[in-house]
Amino acid sequence: MGKYDFSFSVSRLVNSLVESGNNIRNKKRNYKSNENGKHYHKILGFEGRELYESIIEYDGFRIRIYGSPDRVDRERKVVEELKTYRFKESLGFQKRKGKYQLAIYCYLVGYSNAILYIYNVVRRMLESTIYFYIPREDQIYVIKSALAILLKK
Repeated sequence: MGKYDFSFSVSRLVNSLVESGNNIRNKKRNYKSNENGKHYHKILGFEGRELYESIIEYDGFRIRIYGSPDRVDRERKVVEELKTYRFKESLGFQKRKGKYQLAIYCYLVGYSNAILYIYNVVRRMLESTIYFYIPREDQIYVIKSALAILLKK
């Protein structure tokens, strides 16, 4: 991969975007909810095991970005992400987070097609499937927006 100045996970990039401008950062994390999300990822076959990484140049720095998408369909050339939620109030947040994740994972994988699956854990059902075409320039825009936040800190 070569030398780099900074290294950020997809999760860290996404969190910088969804947390900027609101008080989510100050709220306690619900670890039980996170465990439930992992459980549903496993039983639904969305356990990302393959690590993708890339170096991007930004503001004079070489930055490593890495992460494991929930699922990559190489035959259809699509990146897939599963978001779970329990409460109606968190649905918008999960969708936003999923869109950002998909944009960054598409960049890492080299695809533009993405699918976001929304799973309601209370009703135990896949509630919606949202298809995206994310052009390369939009993928880069999302990454650079996150880097602007992280490197400003």
